[in-house]
Amino acid sequence: MISGKYGTLMATERIILNIMQRMSGIATHAASLASKVKRYSVVVASTRKTYFGPLDKWACVLGGCASHRLGLWDAVLIKDNHLAAGVSLDFSKVRNAKFIDIEIEHLHQLGKVLGDLKAGKTKVIFMLDNFDIRKIPDAIRIIKGAGHHVELSGGITEKNLLKYAKLRPDFISMSELTQDASPLDISMEVTSTP
Repeated sequence: MISGKYGTLMATERIILNIMQRMSGIATHAASLASKVKRYSVVVASTRKTYFGPLDKWACVLGGCASHRLGLWDAVLIKDNHLAAGVSLDFSKVRNAKFIDIEIEHLHQLGKVLGDLKAGKTKVIFMLDNFDIRKIPDAIRIIKGAGHHVELSGGITEKNLLKYAKLRPDFISMSELTQDASPLDISMEVTSTP
């Protein structure tokens, strides 16, 4: 229920409905995806590819998925371009990040990164991005054997989600979670006026 001055509600009706429809659609889609992978103990997470950032991510959380991260201020993200540029992987002094997410594209790169990594006490997640699905089981074994977490990302959709969930990563991040959710049909009915 929404309450307020009649004129204000009528002037903002379409904005309110658009936001509620979008967020409800995302939360419903998130709930559906989360329930599909529940038996595999996999957490589905949204990516940063959202139209309405924190609102979209909040809707994901309400639906039972994770928001992953909002930006560089709450977690460290090392992408392929950082690795190619030779950035330091010494994170032993990192204190304020929830986690460090390192994007990996192939097994050779994984071996090199694991050899150079100094994580300290911060949780490390290896994001296997557009990784060859035949090599994912080996990568998961190596990463979890080193005491880290695994995230699968890139090209994962509702149609192939179970195929990836059965590999038992810790997380699966999907841009589809927010980009492809259909808005729910919600209307506003005035019940009384002052």
